[in-house]
Amino acid sequence: MYPDFYHLLKSLFGIEIPVLSLFKTFGFLVAMAFFAGGYVIYSELKRKEQLGIIGFTIDEITTGKSKYLRLFNRQYHRFFGRI
Repeated sequence: MYPDFYHLLKSLFGIEIPVLSLFKTFGFLVAMAFFAGGYVIYSELKRKEQLGIIGFTIDEITTGKSKYLRLFNRQYHRFFGRI
């Protein structure tokens, strides 16, 4: 493995550009792996959505309602829903 792009280009093409020794190959390859992984995940999720395997739902979110009322409502339905 080459430590930086300077050694990579020198070995493959015989080109010597000293500025390229500032750019390390490990960090570049890790970044490219993240981009490639993100693209693969994105394309697979789009494909599965088109096939109907996965989907999305739209939920209604209420703000400003008391937390006590939500807790009471949940307990009320849990208790009376079994009767």
